[in-house]
Amino acid sequence: MNKTKTQQTKLDQSPSILPYIILGIGFLIVAFIRYRLLSVPLERDEAGFAYMAQQLLKGYLPYTTALDSKPPGLYVLVAGFLSIFGHTASGFHAGLMLMSLGSMAFLFFIGKRLGGVWMGVASSLFFGFVGLSISTLGFAAHATHFVAFFLIAGLYFLLKAKDSKQLLHFIISGLLFGLCFLMKQPGGVFPVMGFLSLLILAISQKENIKTATINLVSFILASAFPFLLFVAWFAAKGHYVEFYKMVFGVTATYAGKLSFSEGMDGFSHSFPAAMGSFTLVWLLALAGLVMAILSKDILLKTLLIALAVFSFIATTPGYYFREHYFVVMLPAVALCAAYLIQFLFDFVKNKSGETLGLVVVFMLMLVAIGYGVNDQKKYLFSTRTDQIARQTYAGNPFAEAVEIGKYIKDNSAPTDKIAVMGSEPEIYFYAQREAATKYIFTYGMLDSTTENIRMVAEMEAEIEKAKP
Repeated sequence: MNKTKTQQTKLDQSPSILPYIILGIGFLIVAFIRYRLLSVPLERDEAGFAYMAQQLLKGYLPYTTALDSKPPGLYVLVAGFLSIFGHTASGFHAGLMLMSLGSMAFLFFIGKRLGGVWMGVASSLFFGFVGLSISTLGFAAHATHFVAFFLIAGLYFLLKAKDSKQLLHFIISGLLFGLCFLMKQPGGVFPVMGFLSLLILAISQKENIKTATINLVSFILASAFPFLLFVAWFAAKGHYVEFYKMVFGVTATYAGKLSFSEGMDGFSHSFPAAMGSFTLVWLLALAGLVMAILSKDILLKTLLIALAVFSFIATTPGYYFREHYFVVMLPAVALCAAYLIQFLFDFVKNKSGETLGLVVVFMLMLVAIGYGVNDQKKYLFSTRTDQIARQTYAGNPFAEAVEIGKYIKDNSAPTDKIAVMGSEPEIYFYAQREAATKYIFTYGMLDSTTENIRMVAEMEAEIEKAKP
């Protein structure tokens, strides 16, 4: 009897490879699904990013030959994807796949540092599978995915900075947090989150005032540097006005169209839809957040609360609450849900041994992820990629645009210009032909306002002059 107890104690105390096996299998499944979804036709927003990136690769500064309202860092990133993987939907989505898998890797190390190996495994897998969900249009390379990547990477180096005390890590963290804004404007809340987290931790841990001040100032300057670099670039090229108008002016106009009550009505519909088949993961995250609030671990408590609060704030500008906007919340969801997993493992292990702890957390993760995957199995594993576009965006010509673009490319010269009378930049992208007008989106020009009338007249004049 004593021998059996001794053997069990040794088993419980020995490092288990099971979490790493589970992580590896889950990582490969996510990679396989991402690979399968590479060729899903681009939707309207993605195509706008891709065409802006194409123009950038031709030497045109953003907002000069085509107009889109995202910050220029996004177009630089997408231009990199297209240069490496090709000017196709698959090439663009390969970049998304790379960054999604990178996010999973960073989350593993973040979770492991904050709570333990099971928190690392769970946070990585929760993010990977929930990030694929059709409920948040996970197959599409929306800007929110790239905000999430730089947020996660910034958080990883913030933890490295706290552990190593090296100034370089504070600077790298600041740079990464600063890139969140350059992917999408609401990402600008995350440098604030990083700064406040560092400030709270410095005060609570009674750090040396001089050292803490240097670290905080370095973080602030580093987070501002990417934005200031782009400002300098556009100013040097004589196009700062266009930069400011598109990044701030148009966005502010767009954000001010809905009232708070209209926004809340939209939230009540879109948030449950965004949770979709992975609602259990979101509920685990809520429970994990409560446990983090009650925790005595200042580092874990500070970061998880800050991440949850600021991630939600990032979804609120404009009160539109579209399903894919909630992607920026997935790092917080993954880490909070994973903290609950780690807490349960530690609790059961201390009460009944590691073996039962492993069974409990494995089954909970399997149910939370497995239910969502099973519910979406046709989309994830078998539905043709063109059909995914047709079913998801019924009434929109995203799948058809692939062939339209190919036909135009095959029946025109590379120097020819074309004009699309509507908001379908994917045709420009697939055809790899320059637009005869910079107005590649027209749905915002339909209201009879003075500004819209001016833009319509300018668009007509540009097309007439270009003779597409």
